[in-house]
Amino acid sequence: MPDLASLPGKVDLMVVALPAAATPGFVTETVERDLAESIIVIPGGLEEKHGGEALSSRMREALAASRATPSGGPVVVGGNCLGVRSRPGGYDTLFIPRYKLPTGSRRAPIALITGSGAFAITRLSRLAPLDPRYVVTIGNQMDITAGDLLAYLGEADKRVRVFGVYVEGFARLDGLRFLEAAAKITASGRRVVLYRAGRTTAGASASAGHTAAIAGDAVVGRELARAAGVILADTPADFDDLVRVFAMLDRRPATGRRLTAASNAGSECVTIADHAAPLDLVPFGEDTAAHLAAIFTSAGIDSVVDVHNPLDTTPIANAAMTAAVARTLLQADETDAAILGLVPMTDRLDTLPAAGAYAEDLAAPNAVAAELGRLWAETTKPWVCVVDAGPLYAPFADALTAQGIPVVATADAATRVLAAWCAAPGSAAKQAKRPPA
Repeated sequence: MPDLASLPGKVDLMVVALPAAATPGFVTETVERDLAESIIVIPGGLEEKHGGEALSSRMREALAASRATPSGGPVVVGGNCLGVRSRPGGYDTLFIPRYKLPTGSRRAPIALITGSGAFAITRLSRLAPLDPRYVVTIGNQMDITAGDLLAYLGEADKRVRVFGVYVEGFARLDGLRFLEAAAKITASGRRVVLYRAGRTTAGASASAGHTAAIAGDAVVGRELARAAGVILADTPADFDDLVRVFAMLDRRPATGRRLTAASNAGSECVTIADHAAPLDLVPFGEDTAAHLAAIFTSAGIDSVVDVHNPLDTTPIANAAMTAAVARTLLQADETDAAILGLVPMTDRLDTLPAAGAYAEDLAAPNAVAAELGRLWAETTKPWVCVVDAGPLYAPFADALTAQGIPVVATADAATRVLAAWCAAPGSAAKQAKRPPA
């Protein structure tokens, strides 16, 4: 259609992808003529760029005036955003070619709310194969804010179990709305993960130039968020781990903070022990220790393996032994949560796809991926696997993930994310008996 006057009627959603200079007039006309229920404003350069405030003032004035009309005016996402991808709504305005950002194969109870479009799509890529229900990029928050979205989605879609939020700052007075919404969500047993950027003077300055964010006092903000039950991520990598693992561990609340762990690498056992706090590395009970000793005796390695927590199973451990050890830990009364390290280079585990150059097949029914997949289906306690390896072993990590098993890249990160899960609101004994949705 050549212009707005050619529209046959009011649309549900208007996506504006014009040069910054042309955007204010277009949006203002859309608002004043009540042509859209909602508007996504893609262009940047409206408020985050010095001198751009004048471009946006006309839009803001028209939007404010529309609130007094019978329709109440449209809601606006942006500007300076990539828009929204909604699986329940069946639409995607991110405009990223499918071959650049393939759709995840595993639907996940996740909503991502981010101030940055680039942050959103890089997270989507790193979270694969998980496919969040919602991805909303809010940009400058000229109308719809982080707090608005968290409050709305928290009430409107109870199938979202994990809310991953990235902000470079809050719109004026929106911090309180965000905290109130987060407190309600966490009280319901769901999780809010927050990565708050702009925490330094340099970062705050950069955020103002990116999304016109109000940085505020980051230290005070983090403590208020923590008090509301929000899980805080210190880095983007931590954010990825927390969102992914929390979504995959949903309905497996920990009944305490007692951690048991095993790895086929002694260095990972030491790393887990070094980073275990605030979890408790408890000694194995007599029954557990006896069962583990019997496994090692049967494998003929009882003379080289000591039974203690964390447990070094050595590179000798094959798939059956690895699964037997993991099953023993997860059945132990002293286990609230567990970590299983799988350094995949050992020739005792099939961790590579079938090929002519070697006799391995990670997809074989007796390979470790399948063994652990069956164990995941049998168990209800929270546990994660560590696969600390390069791209050659990505198919192995993917095979575990495809069965629902959370995979973390390093032992220290696995310990941190499991500690956060055990400490989060909802991971209490009384929640463990909550019936599934």
